[in-house]
Amino acid sequence: MIEAFNLTVFLFFYLGVRFFGLFYILVKVIKRRITQFDLVVVLTMITATAITVLIIQKAEWWNTIQFFYYAVFLSTIYLAELTYALIKKLKVIGYGLVVVIVLLAIPATIDITQWSMNFPGDAYLPKGEYEALQILKKQPEGIVYSPLFEKSLKNLNSYPFPLYSNGDTAYVTAFSGKQSYLSDILQIRLTGIDYKKRLDKIEKNDCLILKEIDYIYYNNDYKINRKLFDCENHLKMLYGNRTATIYKVIK
Repeated sequence: MIEAFNLTVFLFFYLGVRFFGLFYILVKVIKRRITQFDLVVVLTMITATAITVLIIQKAEWWNTIQFFYYAVFLSTIYLAELTYALIKKLKVIGYGLVVVIVLLAIPATIDITQWSMNFPGDAYLPKGEYEALQILKKQPEGIVYSPLFEKSLKNLNSYPFPLYSNGDTAYVTAFSGKQSYLSDILQIRLTGIDYKKRLDKIEKNDCLILKEIDYIYYNNDYKINRKLFDCENHLKMLYGNRTATIYKVIK
């Protein structure tokens, strides 16, 4: 009973006004008006919901919520059918009920719009970093090491945030085309890659890192540990500006 209650609350708040569309599905079932199309759509919705609530993914339990998006989208079909039926059968009262449904949908719509269409955006790539990454892009193929993201960095910057302080991302790879030594740990965990040995070396500033990489890149506001400059493998500066710096590892 507890699980059934939790599932109902989840569906109610996640579907929003689309939740009323579920009642219309029940009405169609009771009146035996379910078509083959309805059967396919409803089974897809049930499958997507089941995957979301029954499967727990290794590493990140919440990632399966993405399967529920199919059910959210498809439930709109029955909300639309419900509003049409209300207008057709109840006339003026039906229009009033539809207006209420629309009004109930406005707060969530505004919230989603603000979240997905905010300007100028949550993060940006500083011009100096872009220029440096373009230089790195022109270098021979190799593995790039850059400092891992730290949450405290966000407090040092104002909104919108530079990419290096906004989250753990693979933006260095995205803009340079070079393979990263270790970045975007969340995605690595999702794909099941064993990253702990490399993470341990990074946390210890182990000189062995320099034997496994070809370049070092960092934003000047968040530099690499100076211990790496005392290692057997020397670092040669390739490029630097006020924003970013690139070193090549001499092996």
